Amino acid sequence: MKNLLDNNLKEHILECSNWKKSRVMGRELAR
Repeated sequence: MKNLLDNNLKEHILECSNWKKSRVMGRELAR
């Protein structure tokens, strides 16, 4: 069960960092 939570957390962190990166990319493109 703990392993499943760890995987979900890792995926969540990855999604968050990807979202931040895409936000930054979008800002760069909007210029």
